[in-house]
Amino acid sequence: MFNNNKLILQTGLLWFILFSGRLAAHEFWIEPLDYSPSINDPIVANLKVGQDFKGNALAFMTVEFEDFEIVLANNINNNSNNNSKNIPTEVSTRFGDIPALNQANLGAGLTILSYVSGNSTVVYPSYEKFTEFLDKEGLNWVIEEHRKRQLPAFGFTEAYQRFCKSLVAVENAQGNDYALGLRFEWVLNNNPYSNNPAEPNINAQLLWEGKPFANSRAIVFTHHKGTVAHSFYTTDDQGYIRIKRQDNTAYMISAVHMIQPGLALAGSTGAVWQSLWSSTTFKIP
Repeated sequence: MFNNNKLILQTGLLWFILFSGRLAAHEFWIEPLDYSPSINDPIVANLKVGQDFKGNALAFMTVEFEDFEIVLANNINNNSNNNSKNIPTEVSTRFGDIPALNQANLGAGLTILSYVSGNSTVVYPSYEKFTEFLDKEGLNWVIEEHRKRQLPAFGFTEAYQRFCKSLVAVENAQGNDYALGLRFEWVLNNNPYSNNPAEPNINAQLLWEGKPFANSRAIVFTHHKGTVAHSFYTTDDQGYIRIKRQDNTAYMISAVHMIQPGLALAGSTGAVWQSLWSSTTFKIP
């Protein structure tokens, strides 16, 4: 039986991490323990919040997310239509477990893990915290809009939501990443686990509501032999960034978009802004 005191402690820690991490513009990502498990091994992955591939692993809590799924990306199922996609499988880890994902793989091929959080909120204690976040994420246009809307300099609420993916190679890793229909989503144009000399770059496309999202800042984190680095990109007119491949390197690609919240969300939370966070992770073997 899960210890109630432990659950209360983890829940309190989760809210502290999400609140403090959000003010520091920390990333949220899916981190598999093994990006290339064998066919006989389960897929095990943490939900993490932090920075530079360092962070806290969060427990599996169904109240925190809208969707948490895995799906094979090899475009093969029992239908004769070769263009059909496999049906996603819901993650069914026990409540409170860490890692948050631990279940049997779906078979050989490229496997996509996806997570869509619910909306959480943060209240800005100062205008400086808000502008620091906007500057880091390339969202400085929000400053003028904030003034035009005559919003307060501090003490205002922002809602935020996370859209995360991760690509895992099971055995042959055949298949290609594709759009899952997330509201804010990264899609890789080429399979990072296939060593094709003709493709020296990883081509990643950012989609907003299913359409290419141009002129957005992207941050690419790399973890290679114990060293973590990050670099900044801007998506082109088709929403693409192109990243040089590096062997034995884990990648995390992140972007943030800011919008005015819908009436229902604004009414239930008091939020005057909503930020949408998209990330994807994978590892070049």
